[in-house]
Amino acid sequence: MELTPIKIPGKYKRSKTKSAIEARKALNRKAGRPFKRPQNVASRPDNQMLSKAVSTPKLRTLKTIKSKRKMSLLEKLPTELLERIFQFCLNLELPKASPVIAGKLSSATVFNWTVMRVFGPSWERGYARGKVVGGKDPDGDGEREKDGEDGELQSTVLRCRWASLEVLLRAKEVWIQKYAADRQFKPLYFLKERNISSTPSPSGYPQPDPDPDPSNDDDTNSETNPTIPPPPPQTPRLTHSEYHTTDYSTFQSFTSQPDGPWPWHTITWSTYTELSPTLEIPHSLLSAPFTTSSLAYLFHLLKSGARISWLSSTSGEVALSGLRSAIVGGNVQAVHLLIWSGLIERLDMEMLVWTLRNAGGEGVDGRVRTVNQVLRLGFAVLDGKERGRIEGELLEMRDEAVVAEDEEGVEFVRRVAECETLRGRVNVRA
Repeated sequence: MELTPIKIPGKYKRSKTKSAIEARKALNRKAGRPFKRPQNVASRPDNQMLSKAVSTPKLRTLKTIKSKRKMSLLEKLPTELLERIFQFCLNLELPKASPVIAGKLSSATVFNWTVMRVFGPSWERGYARGKVVGGKDPDGDGEREKDGEDGELQSTVLRCRWASLEVLLRAKEVWIQKYAADRQFKPLYFLKERNISSTPSPSGYPQPDPDPDPSNDDDTNSETNPTIPPPPPQTPRLTHSEYHTTDYSTFQSFTSQPDGPWPWHTITWSTYTELSPTLEIPHSLLSAPFTTSSLAYLFHLLKSGARISWLSSTSGEVALSGLRSAIVGGNVQAVHLLIWSGLIERLDMEMLVWTLRNAGGEGVDGRVRTVNQVLRLGFAVLDGKERGRIEGELLEMRDEAVVAEDEEGVEFVRRVAECETLRGRVNVRA
């Protein structure tokens, strides 16, 4: 009796055609499961060679995560309902509980709402209000905490990976359009000259000078008198992102100068208090490596009133270590920002001597630019004892360079002694 063949669903069967057998023999490999044909590679018409497997990285999408794990009841909730729950609880640990929840809460709408909810009370108090010189808050910390400003929650948001500078600027612009569109915001640029030129008159345009001759009052409507020109159109309001870009470009132009006099005639550290006074700057912005994006982020926080705290956190020690790394690396922008963040009080003679010995940069010009930045910010005024200490250190460095036949070292000492901060104050002949 002839048996009925049983077919097993899914069992692979090799093609027994003559061309397929010859193709397998040409490969000369052991029997087993053949390679899968990649979908993006067209098969050859002659079938002489089978395409090799292509290893492509798998995309970690929300769909793949859902399909390979058993989801909890919270993960199965619709995205709209999960967003609503997050808005009520405002628990920043919720997205960390599951990649599915994190994927559902990773939208621009949720990011904007979270930033506006956390930083909104500070913006309401500080945006287009009063400026603060030196970072001192006119109101007490306790009073501001009572009004809904949560410095700890703001610090937690800044430490999140999604809280980039672009997200903060976008959320703030949305908040301005929604709650503060009628406020007159006066920009406080880093360079003082831009603040003078950008200050509008009370009416928005220059007023004509009064006529000193009262006899001409009757002829004001005559055809012989020239007509008053119409006022120029008012310049449109800059968005917060445009204001930050313009201000940061002026900061970059200032720090790119190789030398200069006392800087406080040309720059200002005045800011609006748009952040909680107890906010802690993320340590990633205060320590190396310093990237272009991290420096721009730190500049924005400092312009918004953020400062390091030596009493309530370890930000001071981290910033001091970051300052030393920036000096060794010759990063002038990072040096200026870290001193601005609250380290200007720590610029003593020991730090200056350490800077002279360890300043880095591209060649002699880069090292001199780094030293000049520290000298201009913290040592514009020197007494006799400090001048003697600097002169003795430079003479010792010059002698060491002469003995080692280091021409760059001798040139470095000469350039530092001739900078505008030390010129005429120290006598070093290199």
